[in-house]
Amino acid sequence: MSLLDSLFTMTSAVCVTGLTVRDTSDFSTFGHVVLVLFIQLGGLGIIIFGSVMAMLLGARLSLREDLTLSEMLNDQPISDVRRFVRFIVGFTLCFEGLMALAFMPMWDLPADTPFLERFGWSLFHSISAFCNAGFALQSDSLVGYRFSSFVHFVFVMTIVVGGIGFPVIDNLRRVAAYHVARWRSRRSDMIPPPDHRQGRITLHTRVTLTMTAVLYLYGVIALASVQMKPHFNRVLQQGQTANQREVGPAGVSDVGRVLADASFMSVTARTAGFNAMPMDELEPAGQFVVMTLMVVGASPGGTGGGLKTTTLAILLLAIAATVRQRDHVEVAGREVADALVRKAATLGACFAGLIILSTFLLSISEPFPLGHVLFESVSAASTTGLSLGITGELTAFGKVVIIVTMFLGRIGPLALLGSLFFGGGATRPYRYPAEDVLMG
Repeated sequence: MSLLDSLFTMTSAVCVTGLTVRDTSDFSTFGHVVLVLFIQLGGLGIIIFGSVMAMLLGARLSLREDLTLSEMLNDQPISDVRRFVRFIVGFTLCFEGLMALAFMPMWDLPADTPFLERFGWSLFHSISAFCNAGFALQSDSLVGYRFSSFVHFVFVMTIVVGGIGFPVIDNLRRVAAYHVARWRSRRSDMIPPPDHRQGRITLHTRVTLTMTAVLYLYGVIALASVQMKPHFNRVLQQGQTANQREVGPAGVSDVGRVLADASFMSVTARTAGFNAMPMDELEPAGQFVVMTLMVVGASPGGTGGGLKTTTLAILLLAIAATVRQRDHVEVAGREVADALVRKAATLGACFAGLIILSTFLLSISEPFPLGHVLFESVSAASTTGLSLGITGELTAFGKVVIIVTMFLGRIGPLALLGSLFFGGGATRPYRYPAEDVLMG
């Protein structure tokens, strides 16, 4: 491999994107090991791994390091940071191991394949799916398992658990533990009742799970509606050639296949990057739906990228509050701080700016249609990894643009701009006089 192709591949792995300029199935075993190690590092974050290594070696984290981890882990309390880091690593390793065992019977490998090779194959895909990376050891991703309900279920479950975020998983674990402790205390007078605060589902968990469900339904309905068009056209043509016989709806098998494709794509398009259907079968409107899902991405504190589900939720709530002429953004009986609304709007603007700039540069250097270039830019910025087949044909300049886009999309445009230009200045002890500006 050339140095540029190696840099592209490793950036895609560390940023858990999945875009490739060389077929992953052509890599050696050593190449696969290196690839999956950097996918794991990128999925959990170098800072978390560094913190775990420091804890294992007996080193103490400084207050600044605790504050950095607290901010990185969705503002976890400093006193709880180290426990939360241990929970993240422990849960990740256990869950990936269990999913690797679940993956083992699904592969179309020769019957005499050694156990370690089959387990390694499964572990690679388990890590790639949990980290929402999208790397597969098959040249056609998961197209060979397009209509396998077992493959869909295992992959979707692994992708969703990795994408909803560790704060949500930890909160659900606490709630489950609370109900178990409450049940035990009711059965025995010797066991004191648990703290009721441990059984509360946080607002972040509610918003995340709600937006995840809404986006899934949106993707399934929109993609299924769009992808049924070829089937209806085929049925219509058959009716016209049969002396104007009554035209019936598309067959049940066609509807089932379309729903299966739409269901899997609705999940994987939000930064996972696996595809169980050939991308050239996507209708233009379907490509647009997939791009909207890629832009939103996963949830905060998870392994995926994108704008994040909670950011979209806050923006939609802010729009609703403005339309209803409310002074504050409210959800589920709680008020959202104005600082979070401004941060969501800034993050959305920076994310849009990154996609626009990347698309502009690629449209200058690459000989592909604008729609394909825009799809590639959105996929890179959201670290999804889906492509319409132009990644391997990019020029050297185009590869560099995608490398930078993947990197900025992973670390966050807002974080980069803040660290480069603002540096977290102190709050000013004064305010300027207010004056109105006309809008619309």
